[in-house]
Amino acid sequence: MPPKPSVQPREWIGIGKRGLLKGVVCTVYEPAEHPQRADCQVVFLDERNRAINRDVRWSGAYWEFIVGGDLGGYADRYDWLQPYVQILQASTTPKVQPKRPTRAAKKQQKAKKAATKRKRMRPHVPKISETPAAPPSTNHVPWTEPTEPPESGTPT
Repeated sequence: MPPKPSVQPREWIGIGKRGLLKGVVCTVYEPAEHPQRADCQVVFLDERNRAINRDVRWSGAYWEFIVGGDLGGYADRYDWLQPYVQILQASTTPKVQPKRPTRAAKKQQKAKKAATKRKRMRPHVPKISETPAAPPSTNHVPWTEPTEPPESGTPT
């Protein structure tokens, strides 16, 4: 388990197991200072590009949001968070990076692509009419009709 990294206000950190959500540290708490055992407070931009402030803690391997307690708020409504909101909005660093697909999702995409390719490679077979054709008529069969006897008096 990696040791807890040292952070200072105005530093960028990655939040979550993969660190895909980027946030700016705005407050670093002393160990006994916070009842929810939060290590620091960050400001980040959500998927709708709104500045949000939340408490995070070091899980032993990555930074994670505190579950329960304060769920954060709109950071742009607090004067003391304005410098951090400006850092977020001025940065060209992507705030929320797209999630990388999981192995199962990649496998599913490959299977879908292969099925589409197989479908395109099939020869064109005309569709059979949905209404069945009428069976051949048995009313008129020429070899079952009786032949006329030859006329009498004519040589055969």
